[in-house]
Amino acid sequence: AEYSEKFAEKSAQSVLAGQRDPVAVMRDAHEATQVIGSCTACIAVLKNGNVLDIANLGDAGALVSRDGGVVFHTKSQQHEFNLPYQLGWTKVYPEG
Repeated sequence: AEYSEKFAEKSAQSVLAGQRDPVAVMRDAHEATQVIGSCTACIAVLKNGNVLDIANLGDAGALVSRDGGVVFHTKSQQHEFNLPYQLGWTKVYPEG
């Protein structure tokens, strides 16, 4: 849980510093999170009140619902069943 908590903290810091591109937020947080562990991630940024930009990795995800129906959902990204792609500290997990 330490990696995911630190990753969320670093993601928030990136947004508070002015970053609004969810891929850049994910990259910034990943580079700044230097603790043992790993996590999946989904970061969404609503722009101008009507454009939702989403960065998703692994089996985390986003779903957009309108009038009781699903109009969009991100797809799970996995190596194989029950083995999602994950972010981790590259010093500990160099293959990432």
